[in-house]
Amino acid sequence: MCAAPKCFLFGWGACDDNQLGPHEQDSQQISSPQPITVPSRWTIARVACGYKHTLLLNADGEVYSCGGNEFGQLGRSDAPPDFRRITALENHTITDIACGAYHNAAISYTGRLFTWGCNSNGQLGREGDDSSVKMIRSLAEHRVVQVSLGLEHSLVLTDTSRLFVFGSNIWGQLGLGFRSDLPIVIPQQLMCLSGLPIRCISAGGVHSAVLTISGTLYVWGGNKYGQLGLEPIEMVAVESVSGSRSSIESAPQHSVSVPTAVKSLKGQRAVFVDCGESHTVVLTEEGGVFTYGGNQFGQLGHGESSKSISIPRKVADLMDNPTTQVACGRMHTLVLVPSLGCVYAFGAGSEGQLGTNTNTDSSRPMPVKGPWLRSGTSSNQSTNSPDVPLEVARLYAGGDHAYALTRKSTTKSQIVVEDFRVWDPMSSRSIATVCPQALDHLRDALTALPLPAPMYRTSSTCSESSDSTNSQHVMFASLRLETAFSSLGCLAATCLADNHFSTGRDQHGVDLDAARDLQQQLFRQLQPKNLRRLIEKLMDGVLNVARPNYPSIECLRGLMVLAVSDLLNTPRAPDRPNSHDSSHSDISAPIDKHSLSDSDWNESGEAGPFLVKLAGLPNPGMVLHGFTLAINQLEPAPSKIIDRWFARVQPRYFKKLVTNLNNHIVYILNMQPATADYERRSKEEGVRSSLELMKRLYRINESRQPPISYVSFYIPVVREKVNIDSSFLSWLRERESGGMHFFSFCDYPFIFDAPTKARLLSLEATLSMQNAVNQAERNTLIQSVMSPLLGYPVLTSTSPFFHVTVRRDFLIQDTLTYLTVANPSELRKVLRVQFAGEEAVDEGGVMKEFFLLVMRDLLSPIYGMFRCYPESRMLWFSEFRKCKPPLKKVSRDGKAQWKDIESFRTYI
Repeated sequence: MCAAPKCFLFGWGACDDNQLGPHEQDSQQISSPQPITVPSRWTIARVACGYKHTLLLNADGEVYSCGGNEFGQLGRSDAPPDFRRITALENHTITDIACGAYHNAAISYTGRLFTWGCNSNGQLGREGDDSSVKMIRSLAEHRVVQVSLGLEHSLVLTDTSRLFVFGSNIWGQLGLGFRSDLPIVIPQQLMCLSGLPIRCISAGGVHSAVLTISGTLYVWGGNKYGQLGLEPIEMVAVESVSGSRSSIESAPQHSVSVPTAVKSLKGQRAVFVDCGESHTVVLTEEGGVFTYGGNQFGQLGHGESSKSISIPRKVADLMDNPTTQVACGRMHTLVLVPSLGCVYAFGAGSEGQLGTNTNTDSSRPMPVKGPWLRSGTSSNQSTNSPDVPLEVARLYAGGDHAYALTRKSTTKSQIVVEDFRVWDPMSSRSIATVCPQALDHLRDALTALPLPAPMYRTSSTCSESSDSTNSQHVMFASLRLETAFSSLGCLAATCLADNHFSTGRDQHGVDLDAARDLQQQLFRQLQPKNLRRLIEKLMDGVLNVARPNYPSIECLRGLMVLAVSDLLNTPRAPDRPNSHDSSHSDISAPIDKHSLSDSDWNESGEAGPFLVKLAGLPNPGMVLHGFTLAINQLEPAPSKIIDRWFARVQPRYFKKLVTNLNNHIVYILNMQPATADYERRSKEEGVRSSLELMKRLYRINESRQPPISYVSFYIPVVREKVNIDSSFLSWLRERESGGMHFFSFCDYPFIFDAPTKARLLSLEATLSMQNAVNQAERNTLIQSVMSPLLGYPVLTSTSPFFHVTVRRDFLIQDTLTYLTVANPSELRKVLRVQFAGEEAVDEGGVMKEFFLLVMRDLLSPIYGMFRCYPESRMLWFSEFRKCKPPLKKVSRDGKAQWKDIESFRTYI
């Protein structure tokens, strides 16, 4: 007795080249869904359709093909009418497949990419006319997670969110910023999208599309039918940037060679994109469908027969119920509405590819008549009955044919009903991220290990013993998490908040609490050597290659994830000779917080753990230093965005970042003095970069509500480690000369505590006073020498003192009058006080009496400048703005102005 099939595959459309596989009807086209004969033991994992051929992937990782074979796209020399296995892939477990017009690609379990078929324009990623199945060796060091194939070009996405392109570039469909008649044979990384958190990719006929995690759609390539969704004014702006005039004039018109964001879809929460030959379909989170591009056959579904529509428009007939899947054929479109149990099709129908039992085109969504139920319903029929109602799991569309992969609605099945609106970070098609599921995998793998055995990179020929298998699981789980830290794009897709689709100037879209907690959990589970490898990948892949600008604001989210990471924690002093040295610990054991000293782990999260030190790396502040350089080198536009985000983070994270920067500076100051120039420059660069970021944070803190204490910015150790008097004098001389060619702590006054500021103010006052006296003496000398010779005064005679004569009854008023009318330069001179009507010479005693009387009057309640606050029993400025009696302020032009006591505060 034959086993019941595990899944049901239905196909319709053109079958003149057997592209539908074996079926019951003997005709060159099928206009309604018909069951496709496949072995009953199969569980079909995926289907891929070319123009005239089809690939099947089963759950065992085996690939089968059928259909036209004029370019070797079947992976073998013959073209039988049924599905046959591609023997060239027998030694590899395949996890995903894709079809272009006449070429194919397959991704193995290890992330290797294999291509075969037509190679007329290098779309296989290699030179020559060889159409056989071969691995692309230039991508062997990358783990491929997605591949999409167009007419004669290919897009490849890796787990590090890097996008590679190759093939024809006549229409600029590779996005390299230029067009060329010569194909790009070797895969090229699309550097302009580096750091972008990519969700999915799609290659159309001669255009391409990339969708980010938060719904930003980038498009490039041919735009003859408006398939890029760009308005004419955007096209002109892009062309002015994409190339020289000669290249534009010689290139095809209506094309864009630079990835460009589709602004009209901003705010629509796009989650999936698929491209046909000349049209594009976008699915939103709420289940809406937007279409644009070529509409010759009604493939946009808007109920009109216009040639094209260049602006994305929502399909009105699909608004009432959410769509969960879309699939683009060459000139037709399929959508799945599971709540109604319906598959809708629209577009070209001459080959029966709409499945509506007719051969006519349709410009409106028409139901495909198949034996499937609405989602969540069941049937009373036997599950072994061939007529049992089925549930659609996945739709696929090719050149002029289509498939529906279904499962029985009454039983559990390995076939998953896919919802394109749901993003699974652990899917084999997703870029690597730090997520709870990944940590669970790592934790489970570590728990399965009987002992903390050494971790070695296993090969494909490793033994099947349980220990080696568990070790391999640990390695894969650990490597995926390490990969997430090697790419800014992956970090930008980590720990997203519910509002991440609204990422903008005032919203970073990151759940900072989750980002901190997940990283803490991860670092506690990793072995020191794995932690070290993670840090090295972070430095090499993110911080050491940071850019001044990025293609999207989403990229900057990766820096916010790092801003709350314990990897930034830095100690305040280098290790003592007998202190705990983690570099000699067992590198095979996971990091346990209970085994760390108090200096390594602080429960408040302010001081530790110092993970870089625990990983055995020599410089505990290397990650923080790389982070500061990445922030400081940003151009003004992204820099302002980061500043606005920092202004809105929780105070504990803001303070922790300031504390780590403070610690890093102190750590460098506590290091042994540099013996070589490069060491001195390295230390100076480390201090300067941290101070520059602290200066930005200090400025941001002034506008924060509530701000953190300014004491957090103080670095008292500077006074101990640096000759602050000499540094200040040198800084003053350089500033006055207009030079400032050297580093000085005096450029960052916010780091000085009260004693240091008092010392600098006293030093500056002394210098100013001495300079004023010297200048007055010089003027007097010049006057006495030159005036008799010339017969007229050369300079106005000046006194080295600032004389103030006050009346005891009007002490405050007279003092304010002198301060108001005095030239600022006079205020730098030595003060000499005389009381009106008294002949005492000021040798210090008169000035002392003067200040005692002034302070007595200022503190008097009658003036109201100060008041005693009973809560603290301290004296401070009065909170009342208007006080009596008023004080008369005399302006420099002699006019009297009456002001309240508040005016006097400006002189204090």
